[in-house]
Amino acid sequence: YRVASGLGIYYQADLLCDRNSHVRSDGCQPLVGCGETPPDPLEGADQDNGFEYAALMPIPSVIVENEILNAIFGPLLEREDNFFLLNWGQSIIVDGTLTAIGTAELPVVFTSRGNDAVGGDTNNDGTQTAPVPGEWQEISFRAGSDASRLEHVEISFGGNYYHPNHGSGHLANVQLTETNAVLRNVRVKHTDWTGIWIDKGTPTLDTVHVSGAENAAISAATNASPTLIDVTASDNAFDVYMVTSGIMNVDRTWDLTTMPMGLSGDFRVAQNTTLTIKPGVVLKLWHGQDFNVSGTLDARGTLAQPIIITSRRDDSLFG
Repeated sequence: YRVASGLGIYYQADLLCDRNSHVRSDGCQPLVGCGETPPDPLEGADQDNGFEYAALMPIPSVIVENEILNAIFGPLLEREDNFFLLNWGQSIIVDGTLTAIGTAELPVVFTSRGNDAVGGDTNNDGTQTAPVPGEWQEISFRAGSDASRLEHVEISFGGNYYHPNHGSGHLANVQLTETNAVLRNVRVKHTDWTGIWIDKGTPTLDTVHVSGAENAAISAATNASPTLIDVTASDNAFDVYMVTSGIMNVDRTWDLTTMPMGLSGDFRVAQNTTLTIKPGVVLKLWHGQDFNVSGTLDARGTLAQPIIITSRRDDSLFG
């Protein structure tokens, strides 16, 4: 549902109830009775999805609209745990401002409820389950989220709309769809697809590391324009910054030198468009991929930092 401007934030119940019988499977009484009318702040919200909700902790899906969600120190959590546990199908959609600031010693963690390494055995099943990629959906930053900031944050075991290994539900664990948000000292781990997706806006990724993704570490739209500083990857299906195939029709500069870049398919620089590639960039291409230039390609390396275009199988560069 959608949180209206200036009002409190409510949370989707961790367990859904039957809309007709209003009975929850665990027999617990939610703070907002299952089947009851939600409080006034939710009137007019987007709830036409076949489910009813209750105001319960821990955090599950919430849309932040024109609100500041203080992930640690605000009224939401006044404790030293600093972790958010999410379950199948749950996500955090940011249309306002999400501020999550941890420290190197105590990062803010967004992870699966099955991850007993964070907060202990919160689902009380002992060793019966272990976390796997895809156990929740995403954190998505959309239009209006420009002031959002994540610092010293770990995000893990998301990346599927439905449930782990669902072939039709793959998505990025962090989606920067239209934002100038800043991610600094962020770790994205064990996602069921791509770790981070970048589309519109000019987000900043500073000291960001992606590991254990089932696809490319980071994927970006053809015309994406992020600021990338010390962005790295390891142990993903593809340890690359993957640019989506298509036609680049706005001037762009590629200057990522801390991990290789790649293409998801054929790529073309349009007429009257300039792509500038800075010294030290490594571009790894795959079978049958075409890199066409109808505009201008400005690629000038140096003796110490040549620009290298090679095969994705070339392990001599970044492994």
